[in-house]
Amino acid sequence: MADLEASVVSFALLDADVLSALGSRFYVDKVPDKPGKPFAKLSQVSPDQRYTQDGYAGRVVLLQLDVYDDDKARCNSTAESVKARFDGYRGMMGDIKVGRCWCKDVRGEWPPDARNFRRILELEIGTND
Repeated sequence: MADLEASVVSFALLDADVLSALGSRFYVDKVPDKPGKPFAKLSQVSPDQRYTQDGYAGRVVLLQLDVYDDDKARCNSTAESVKARFDGYRGMMGDIKVGRCWCKDVRGEWPPDARNFRRILELEIGTND
């Protein structure tokens, strides 16, 4: 089975707006100490769901994508670029055939101890792999 998280990161960075905003600062699960800003972190938050009462249904995965920056406007802009890349997408994402991809803006916040803004995006990706 293909690595969905790696495919998501690669697919996102093929977009010129996302690449210019994040560069290589798009991480899976673990963020290094003192990363440059803005940066994004991707985490799978649900197990793969492969079956319905009618049988095999492909794979549906819920991912959380956090965008961080110390500038609110740039954080919002970067998150919107990422959202535009994924929301409504159908087609190949690396070597994974995506039947549907929805991206929902969950919330944004200012964590005072972290001294940065965060926008949280929820990605639901349905595949046939």
